Amino acid sequence: MTLNNLQSWLEQEQAVSVSISAIAKFIRYQLVYRYKKRWSPVNSSARMSL
Repeated sequence: MTLNNLQSWLEQEQAVSVSISAIAKFIRYQLVYRYKKRWSPVNSSARMSL
């Protein structure tokens, strides 16, 4: 799904008007959060102890 498709879907199905840059920023934030959460030292040590 492209950002344009996502923007159209949000406007039509969810009645939300969002700029493409806001959508892109949200996606980048989520990807960085998942990466940091997955590879943080706390989670690494927890995985090793299991």
